[in-house]
Amino acid sequence: MDNNMDMFFLISHINHPEITLMSQEEVLEEVKKIDDPNRINDQGYSYLHFACSEHNMDIIRILLELGADPNLPNINGWPAIINAIGCKSEKNPEILKLMLSYGLDLNQVIKGKTLKTSIAEFPGGYKEIMDSWENSDKRKS
Repeated sequence: MDNNMDMFFLISHINHPEITLMSQEEVLEEVKKIDDPNRINDQGYSYLHFACSEHNMDIIRILLELGADPNLPNINGWPAIINAIGCKSEKNPEILKLMLSYGLDLNQVIKGKTLKTSIAEFPGGYKEIMDSWENSDKRKS
């Protein structure tokens, strides 16, 4: 795929094959060909921000495997996990765990608060997930 803006379109509409005119499998195959998984569009959002907005675990996983930075901020300073958690979805706990496994930094400070504090303010039991992750991480050290 030559046009990077087309990739943003495909990722942001993967749940709507009637719009992309491609199956999800075809979109996933195109995503696997991305040369820069940290590309930012003109509005200041990365592929990962778009994938998290769509709550699409397959694309999120592929992008992270390709080297997408889970801490890369959007134009407002927020990493992609906020795009997922900001919209209620049963996939959010799994997305958070996946992003943590790829290096999401809960201690980064954004707008005067740690990311962990900001995430914990959303309903959904995220504090327990983050606490569990930190405790298991400390046991490994």
